[in-house]
Amino acid sequence: MARIPKIWWRKERKAWFVTIRGTRHNLGADKKVALERFHQLMGKPAHKTVQSQSFVAVADAFLEWLKSHRAEGSFRFYYYPLVRFCRQFPKLQLAEIRPYHCQQWVDSNPRLSKTTRRNYLRAVRRCVNWAYRQGLLVSDPLRDLEMPSGNRREVFVTREQFTEMLSFMKEEWFRNFCIVAFETGCRPQEIRRVEARHFDEANSRWIFQISESKGKRQSRVVYLTPRAERITKDLIQKSPHGLVFRDGHGRFLRQDILDAAFARLQRDMARHAMKTSETTHEAEAEKELKRRGDTRSRKELSKVERCNLDSCVYAQFAPRYCTYVLRHSFATAALQSGIDAMTVGVLMGHRDPSMLGRVYQHLSHNTSHLLGQIRKTVDG
Repeated sequence: MARIPKIWWRKERKAWFVTIRGTRHNLGADKKVALERFHQLMGKPAHKTVQSQSFVAVADAFLEWLKSHRAEGSFRFYYYPLVRFCRQFPKLQLAEIRPYHCQQWVDSNPRLSKTTRRNYLRAVRRCVNWAYRQGLLVSDPLRDLEMPSGNRREVFVTREQFTEMLSFMKEEWFRNFCIVAFETGCRPQEIRRVEARHFDEANSRWIFQISESKGKRQSRVVYLTPRAERITKDLIQKSPHGLVFRDGHGRFLRQDILDAAFARLQRDMARHAMKTSETTHEAEAEKELKRRGDTRSRKELSKVERCNLDSCVYAQFAPRYCTYVLRHSFATAALQSGIDAMTVGVLMGHRDPSMLGRVYQHLSHNTSHLLGQIRKTVDG
């Protein structure tokens, strides 16, 4: 039998709390007001139930559940793959779904990377598993779905390469974001969500409370280098309230805004490399079309086809970086400089330092680093 919700006093927060249908609510410090809010919450109807056994209806209910019980990032992670799957199979019933449908879906787009294919399949399987746990299915039909392994990111940026990258960044907000990510090793979402209230100027750090930290198990502390601290102070003066890091239009740094900025960086670096190698973008585009066996010119392609062609051309002359490459670069540089894994793990916000050994295995292929370490054991 389910327990009847009751309010309780949380000493460290100095407030009354209650958990209703799996969601915890802060009712405030005044008990009388807390009881009134508690009765109001109890009077609200539960979240909408699934009115149909179609996969589209179940996916919709699953996403509604995520909004109430998980972080915003989790909702975004599952939203886009599920929308695409529903467009592929708009009439598919929940009981009819099989691994075949999932495999057919990801195979229909050969441009997907291994990691993206894995994430798409994870999203659909998680949705079906949720339906099974909610009692909408007798068994989990995707239990035996084969999951491809993801690509391990082994790309990292040296300090010299990062300095070169900065020379191609025209937007100040993008430069600030990359500098802080590269020098502190914090998670991209921590930069995107930091506010002035998180800044501890006396100790040169950001402090995120437990409720705002990943995993919500302990507070997250981000220690700042002098340059990262200076950037933080300058931005707080411009935006003393709300989010500190914004784009040139004052908008929240959504992932698509950052992706577009990294795409522009790759384009500019590639065009510079083309000039150095005495070739042009048009010439390289023609070579790529010939390699594909496409007799059309670049101007005859659709907008989407032209963008895909340009991406292939740019990739031949410059790497495509992303937000997490900068975090990986911080960890790689720290480990190679001799900082112990425990300290690096704390700086990056890992609860388990052994994760560094699994994620940064590419250090085992760095001959000069390993030679230096073995010589230390003799000379030291």
